[in-house]
Amino acid sequence: MTGVQKTTGTSDEKRKTTVLFRPSSPVELGEKVGIFPQQRFLNQNKRDLTWDDFLKVDLKIGKIEKIEKEELHKDYKTVFIRLNFGSTQKLGMGLFKQNFWVGSLIGKQALSLLNLQ
Repeated sequence: MTGVQKTTGTSDEKRKTTVLFRPSSPVELGEKVGIFPQQRFLNQNKRDLTWDDFLKVDLKIGKIEKIEKEELHKDYKTVFIRLNFGSTQKLGMGLFKQNFWVGSLIGKQALSLLNLQ
């Protein structure tokens, strides 16, 4: 996942602001997965997203500035992340493997859905 980058940026500059997400198991094209990597959706949502609904989605690129808090669970950790979107700052949440060093995310960009309801 990457944010908006300068077209003149070098490969190293682009690599520094890109976060790679890899699923823990193979995922087929168009397959829906749950938040937890090993859990798959059993039922699909039969509703289609209309173009008008898609236009209401507020996706923005934010810079990860600070890791606010980590809560450890059995197989994963919940991380609260402070994101800067330029005109506003938001607190987001992510789930990571226990051994993932979340400090490596600071300074990276993340695609975020801001109007999730």
